[in-house]
Amino acid sequence: MAEKEEKDLRQRAEQYLEALSLRGCRRTGPRRLIIETLLESEGEHLNARELMERVQSKDPSIGFATVYRTLLVLGETGLVHSFDQGEGFARFDIPQETMHFHVLCRSCGKMEHLADEAEKQQ
Repeated sequence: MAEKEEKDLRQRAEQYLEALSLRGCRRTGPRRLIIETLLESEGEHLNARELMERVQSKDPSIGFATVYRTLLVLGETGLVHSFDQGEGFARFDIPQETMHFHVLCRSCGKMEHLADEAEKQQ
């Protein structure tokens, strides 16, 4: 990751932590790492287990319960959207400024953002 991208990511993570702090949530190292990993994965629509695996590759001491609780708090505060595509588990997405749609491959489970006409012209 380029230095500027890493700085931007840390700034965004700090904004998320500040928003949580304003709602009475503690700022913890694991929570920061989970948020940074979620932001790094923006647009990938990870489920909780996929996010946990990425977080644990950076810090193996962070467990599934911590990841899941953090996702719940982020969802309750509107900082993360969760949705179920009929797969039996939720996927998580960073809210976008504009409405967007997803395409789910029922064979492999891959989900992609469906670009609208305005995005295609950019």
